[in-house]
Amino acid sequence: MWKSIKNLPENINRKFTIRIPEEHQEFLALSTTDLPNVFVADCITTAVKAEVKTEVSTMSELDFETFEPREDKSAGIKQVTRLQKVRQLDRSIGDSLKQLYDYRCQMTGEKVGEEYNALVVEAHHIIPFTESMNNDTSNIIILSPSYHRIMQGNTKYCINIKLVNLFLNMNA
Repeated sequence: MWKSIKNLPENINRKFTIRIPEEHQEFLALSTTDLPNVFVADCITTAVKAEVKTEVSTMSELDFETFEPREDKSAGIKQVTRLQKVRQLDRSIGDSLKQLYDYRCQMTGEKVGEEYNALVVEAHHIIPFTESMNNDTSNIIILSPSYHRIMQGNTKYCINIKLVNLFLNMNA
């Protein structure tokens, strides 16, 4: 089949109408191929979907990860030359705050990674450093990686949390 598609003259109209039988019109999966502008259409019925769901739900994690192996043939290292702005700040300020808070998230009090002998907290700038150029302790809150992701871009919420935490810590 592929050879006949490859050998089509360049000027031929490569648009095709696909007619799907009534009993197979539930799902249609289109997959790319190694050939430019060539796709494979596959009809997926509810019965097939249920069968796959059952099969996948009984697989081990390792079997699932190798269920449909994919190779990334484009993986590698690309060397580029560019100008880049780099934050210049004293990282020891954040490190000292992590130590002061005993490597606990100021939001939850949790020591993330403790069970693995690795303490993972991050210094978050309440007012983004790129806007304020403020790396003072008054502009930093120590967060778990999860809360750090939540707080990115939520400056007003983070400032309120810092004030609440300061109040709670002062009255504890």
